Amino acid sequence: MRTLIVLSARQLESKGQLEPALNRYLLGMRLPGPWPRGLLNWRTPVLQRLRTWAAAPQQTPDLLRHAEQQVASANEELFLLGEETLRICDDRWTTFFSTGHFDPPLQWQPETAPLLRWIPGERRRARRLIRLMVAIEHAELEQLRDGRSLRDAQAAGRNQVPAFREEDLAFWKASTAVLTETSLDIPYLSEAYANLLWEERLTRLTMMLYAFQLEKGHFPQSLHELVPDYLPSVPVNPRDGSPIHYCRDGIDGLPEEIRTNPNAAITKNAPRNVPTLYGVPPNNTRIEFILLKPRRSE
Repeated sequence: MRTLIVLSARQLESKGQLEPALNRYLLGMRLPGPWPRGLLNWRTPVLQRLRTWAAAPQQTPDLLRHAEQQVASANEELFLLGEETLRICDDRWTTFFSTGHFDPPLQWQPETAPLLRWIPGERRRARRLIRLMVAIEHAELEQLRDGRSLRDAQAAGRNQVPAFREEDLAFWKASTAVLTETSLDIPYLSEAYANLLWEERLTRLTMMLYAFQLEKGHFPQSLHELVPDYLPSVPVNPRDGSPIHYCRDGIDGLPEEIRTNPNAAITKNAPRNVPTLYGVPPNNTRIEFILLKPRRSE
């Protein structure tokens, strides 16, 4: 998956830690279970591979749930790597790398990588927030290993980290910026972590869709049917008491094309400006079915 990771490449590489750390992450994202022949071609869009893998005839709900744990574990490792990088990197400078499937693991070599300068105080705030994300991912992973469902694990993970607030993370992602000393068009640091979170949630959501289909014999007809308590603070409709979710084409329900064709949940070559709870999707991808941030109760 195309993900930007903030790395102090020179210091990690000088300790011989850079390549092993990236390899651990990439290996962790290779989901377990049967892969139909031909899906391991790197040129196949990663979202298409994920959807086809989840819908393979040999899949079972247990395999999909196990894959959720693998994704959570890999995501925790990546956050830990990011926190360690922010801890040991220079106070003023850092380096951007890409580990996209369509790029070499290191898109820029250390000697040619663009140097980015932190805004004063931003690195310290980034470390504080990423430590919270590590704690949440760890708590969710422990809940998944104990056999809880994904929605219960996510709620428990946030409850175990009382210092975490969605508002803090949203403010950080909206305000964080880095000043580049080059003419390269490099996304903001906030978008890098937003994309990371978006991809991890997309992976889990795809597995949840197909696990539901295997157990119930059909795809869910509403967001509430799939994840009735995804967020503890979901507001309710005062008229009938039903939970209110934001959806791309309306509130409380799935877009019409997904009701009739679940494979339309992920489309390519779509506009980039689709707002989601976890940020803007990567280039040339859009998820039509996603749990968005609920409307605040008045």
